[in-house]
Parts: sequence; structure tokens; C-alpha cells
Amino acid sequence: MSCPYNRETVMNAEFMSRVYQTWAEHFQLPPECFSKPGTTIYANDRRSAESAIVLWQLGEQVVVELTPEWQEQVGQIAASFPEDHRLSLDDLRRAWGDIEHSHMPLYALDAALFRPFAVPPPYTLRQLTPDDQPAFDDFLAQCSESDQDEGDVSIDHLLAIGAFDKSRIAAASSVFVWRGFMEPGILTDPAYRGKGLGKALISACSEYYLGGERLVSYRHDASNLGSQRIAESLGFSHCTNAVMVEKPGI
Repeated sequence: MSCPYNRETVMNAEFMSRVYQTWAEHFQLPPECFSKPGTTIYANDRRSAESAIVLWQLGEQVVVELTPEWQEQVGQIAASFPEDHRLSLDDLRRAWGDIEHSHMPLYALDAALFRPFAVPPPYTLRQLTPDDQPAFDDFLAQCSESDQDEGDVSIDHLLAIGAFDKSRIAAASSVFVWRGFMEPGILTDPAYRGKGLGKALISACSEYYLGGERLVSYRHDASNLGSQRIAESLGFSHCTNAVMVEKPGI
């Protein structure tokens, strides 16, 4: 699968087995399928009609996640290749012409590789509660809608932590279950970027769930090099890439 992000990461077999087990449960597949070259079509009826088609590179297998109404069309494209063929962005381009797409690397955190990072002074971290909603709303007002959408941070998530400059929220992170992983989102007030707050928050949220039943994951747009540096510096292991393909005509 074509992707500009291609860093090799060595992970222990037990940890990688847990990563694949999580994906297998999400896609309702046997874990051993990820060791066999080929393509699996997964129709997800919980995705909205506007949702992109996602090509997940999982071991030797490509899992194509899409809405049910696109299952037949994409399935016909996949069926035109040998059984062990892994459907790619180029295959869809040949069928549909030029299509909008983006790349997303995904990481998971092995507790043995975790490198915690403390918030730098004079900032402080603490868990957010409903009483912080007014301050949180003021914080959101400083961030663009696109940053809010990408950050996906909410006080209503399972865990929310804020980085404070005195009484002002300078950055925030919250954790939710995403495809079977514990996933922290991150959002920083533009006035406070470059101060290590995002890294400290992801570290704190990850440490809270580290060693739990679910693995901690982290993902970002491939063009976001700052997020990539956060993941690498905290010890996250790059475990897969996804290609989000916009449907033709949408």
C-alpha cells in the first residue's frame, strides 16, 4: 500500500499479537488471517454515508472498511485480482480516476517501551470535571473548528486531563474507546504550542491506562510531524498505516 510514512519499528511478538487480536475482534476476523496475503471487505453499518473508505494494512492483509452501499462495487474491484492480492490506493485510482485521499499512521504503546514525560513548569496537569466546563468552553473558543475535529477532545470522554496556565486551560487530552483501543485525543491552544504540553498530556493519559485490558493507541494525519514526534518520543510503536479514500462523486 502506498504511503509516505514508512518507518520500521521492532515490536515483541506478544505485544504484536495483542495488537492483531484487537483488530481481529473489531473486524470479527480470526487473527491468523493477518498472516495471509489478501483483501477482506468489511461493511460497517455504523459509519455515515459520507465516511471515507479506509484501507487498513494489517500484517499481510488489507482490510477495506466501508459503508454497506459500497460493498458490492469495491468487492467487484477486489474480485478482479488474484485471491492473494492486497487492494491498494492505485487499484482504486485505476477504477475511479483521481480520488481524494489521506494517510494516517497508527501506533500502539508497549508498556516496556513507554518513556513518560512530565509537564514542564510553570504549567500543571489535572483531571477535568464538569465544573471545568466554562473554562473548557473558553479554551475551545481559542481553537479552530478543524483543530477541534482532528483533536477529538471532550470532558465527557472516559478521562479528560487539562494542562493549566494558572486558571486557564492551555491544552487538553481525553480518552475514548476507538476500535477496541484506548485512544487519547489532543488539542492545544495555538498560543501554547511548542511548549511540550501535548506530549505531557498524551503521556499522562497513556500512563493512566497502561497495563489495562485494552492497549493504548495513537494516530494522526501523516502530514502532522509534531504528532509523529510525540508518538516516537513517548515510545509508541508504529504498527499500521491507513489510507482514507473519499468516495467518487461525494
